[in-house]
This record gives sequence, C-alpha cells and structure tokens, in this order.
Amino acid sequence: IQLLTMGMLATGILSFFLRWRSFEPLQKKKLMVVGIFTLVFITSAIYWQPDNRKFWSPNVPGLILPTGSGLVGLGNITRKRHFPPRFGESILAGLFLVLLVGNLQGGILHKHRTRDTEQGLALELLETFQTGDLLVMQADRLWQSVDYNFPEIRSAGVLNYFNEDWAAADTSLSFAVKSMWETLQAGGTGYVSSKVDEELTSQMSKFSGPAFGRLEKNFLFRFADQEQALQEFELWAWRWVPGAQGE
Repeated sequence: IQLLTMGMLATGILSFFLRWRSFEPLQKKKLMVVGIFTLVFITSAIYWQPDNRKFWSPNVPGLILPTGSGLVGLGNITRKRHFPPRFGESILAGLFLVLLVGNLQGGILHKHRTRDTEQGLALELLETFQTGDLLVMQADRLWQSVDYNFPEIRSAGVLNYFNEDWAAADTSLSFAVKSMWETLQAGGTGYVSSKVDEELTSQMSKFSGPAFGRLEKNFLFRFADQEQALQEFELWAWRWVPGAQGE
C-alpha cells in the first residue's frame, strides 16, 4: 500500500510540474502559497524528527492539492499514448480511497475504546482500577493515550527531559510524588511503571519512615507497546501499610 501511495503521489507531482504553464495566474499564486507552507513543514520535519510520523502528517494536505491538480490534467499529457480518457481522475480517486481505507483501518476504527487491541495496559487496568487509585507512568505516547481515552483512570505523568536545565525546572515528578502520597494515605492503590519506579521511590522516601509505615509493592504484569516497539516494562501495584501494621 505504501509503494502504491508513493507511486500515485509521484505521478501526480510529476504531472503537476509538466502542466504548470497551463494554470491560470491566480491558480499559480494559490498553489505557490500552499507549496511554500508545505516546504516549510517538510523542512521542519526533516530537521526536528524525521522518523516521527506526527511531524509528517500536516504535510498530507499540502501534497494532495498539487497531486490532485496534476492528476486531473493528466489526460492532456497522456492523450497521445492511448491511456483511458479519465486516467488521471481514476488515479486520484484511487489515492483518496487508499488514504481513507488506510486511515480507517490503521488508526481510527481499531483505536476506538471498545475495539482497542493494542493498549492492553489500559484495558487490563480498567478491570482493577478503582475510584481513588492513581497511575504513574513516564509521559510518553502510551501514557498520553491512556490519559486521553480513559479519563476514569486518574493518572500523573513523569516527564524525562534530555536537557538538564529543563529537567531541573520540571515539576511533574514532584506532582506525581505528592499525588501518590495522597492516594496511598487515603487507602488507594498506586499503579507504577517500572520506568519511573526508582525515581518515584527515591522521592517518596522523604514522606515515609518506620513511624509512619511502609510501602508494599506487588507485581502485576509486563507490557510492551507493539505498535511503537517501545521497550518492555512492568507495572506494579503500590499500597501503604500503616505503621501499626508494618512494625
């Protein structure tokens, strides 16, 4: 499908440049504006994160417009080569069909919360998560998906910056620690990813001690986001044992 889509886009773009002189002056101005913005977005994507599809998505409309303009006029170019009368329009319709089916199947239908087969973490948590519990994970794409699609799972993300100056100014860890302490003291369960376990435990030590009780950790399951090939991690359930019981 990817090769088919790229072939359709290449055909449309090539046809677009071949018939550039046939466009009206106003059409040329509009297409040039679209082209400039698209080039800016493409340059930004290449410079910032060339392997991140989120930065390439905004370029689709800017590529579709000149591609469609080229394909609509492809018949004039191929007329002497015995192609079907509406050869270009057929390719354009096929391109839109491929994009529609690809988006529905690849990211819309199966991401509906009732059909979600990839976010096993959230689906398993829904079976055990109770009102008053808290989920703490590294604030990556998976955490964002859980936080957005499953609002009943109360969560706090821990951002990890490569820039030390940003990390020093970040308050998300302190917020997660405070939220976790309040959750545990209220008798709730804290669900903690192994990716943030060490730093969260270190910060939690300032609240706990023999006089207050102890932290009890129980392993739940391992999880890996297969779609993004993220590193496998474990999820643990934290509960607070009061001092009288923990002694």
